[in-house]
Amino acid sequence: MKTDLARRSSNQNVGIFVIVGLIIVGATAFAAVPFSTPQPDGLTGITFANSVTDADRMYLQTSLQLLQDNLPEWYDYVIQTKPFALSVGNTTDSDWVAAEAVCCDERGNGFITFEDHFDRVATSDSSDQTTEANRIAFSSMLIHELTHLRDYRAGHMPARMDAATCITSEGAAYAKEFEFKRAVVKTRFSDMRSGELYRQAAEKQLVDDEEQFNTNFWKLYCILTHFNIGD
Repeated sequence: MKTDLARRSSNQNVGIFVIVGLIIVGATAFAAVPFSTPQPDGLTGITFANSVTDADRMYLQTSLQLLQDNLPEWYDYVIQTKPFALSVGNTTDSDWVAAEAVCCDERGNGFITFEDHFDRVATSDSSDQTTEANRIAFSSMLIHELTHLRDYRAGHMPARMDAATCITSEGAAYAKEFEFKRAVVKTRFSDMRSGELYRQAAEKQLVDDEEQFNTNFWKLYCILTHFNIGD
């Protein structure tokens, strides 16, 4: 049974958005698809796999524009983590996780796989699936996974992880995600009406997510998937 909150963990060079509860299946391979038209500046440096649709790219572009217009420091956080590639498909721990990050190829590209298309990323509250709530959920998930890539590149995460380093890694990514949502709550958006809806969504998600975080189910996931804790 899935818990109310989608959670994340790590496995070796993998950071994952965990939905504690079900089965593990295979990973997704990347096949980059070139654009037929020039990419907007925000998307330059981001590679998209075959599974990413035009609607996904537009959703990402709109999400980045929202950050650039209202939370520029978080827009910079995303942009400064390039290069990375995005895919939609099964993660290595499919049905347990909603997204995962893998670092990195010989050119420094990080890879993030989402279990579903970007506009279908849901909040932990099934009754609160507004446009604003879902965009905050997607953006915070992206920031969580980008935090893993940044930590790998900075040497803060080992090539082979045990349960203890998994817990440390996930704690850092959750902290950054919560920091983002607190920033949304405090921000005065250029569009006051939609901005209020974004703030309300972030505030509600923050309460729900921190409550679930404190249950430590995400730590249990790290322990269950990293049996070499004493190695």
